[in-house]
Amino acid sequence: MFKVSHKTLVAISGSVWIGVGLFLLQLGIGLLLEAMRIQLIVQTDKFPILNFLAGMGGVKVAALMLVILSLIVGFFKGRFVLRKTVVRSVARIRSFPDPTMIYHLYSKGNIVLILAMMGLGMLMRFLGVASDVRAFIDIAVGMALIQGGVLYLRSSFLAPRPA
Repeated sequence: MFKVSHKTLVAISGSVWIGVGLFLLQLGIGLLLEAMRIQLIVQTDKFPILNFLAGMGGVKVAALMLVILSLIVGFFKGRFVLRKTVVRSVARIRSFPDPTMIYHLYSKGNIVLILAMMGLGMLMRFLGVASDVRAFIDIAVGMALIQGGVLYLRSSFLAPRPA
């Protein structure tokens, strides 16, 4: 079976989180740009966040405010919520013999959580959740995952603490 060092396994996990985070950021920005384009042309009520924020300076300012707000929410979620997940995952990886099997990358619970989050994303699309709401969620989650991925990468370069 394919074995890798703890450092490599932690770096792979962090890279995956950053990759998915970047994907969600670009997806959210694309959704927001599309909503903004429609809102500028049609002036519809389909976009609750943009409509709410547009009163403070127009659709373009509202879109910028939505991006900034979602980045801030995502940053703090990554910094304070996902940090605990990263610490637990790194400790779990380091509990295995070094080098260890690649399948130790994620626990069964993490895999279930990943699948559930993917399902929620698909469900939002299926249910027709407003593009600006989806954009806010995708940008915030993307930023949180990038923040968590950076924490993983930092952990991969730090020596494990002795017990």
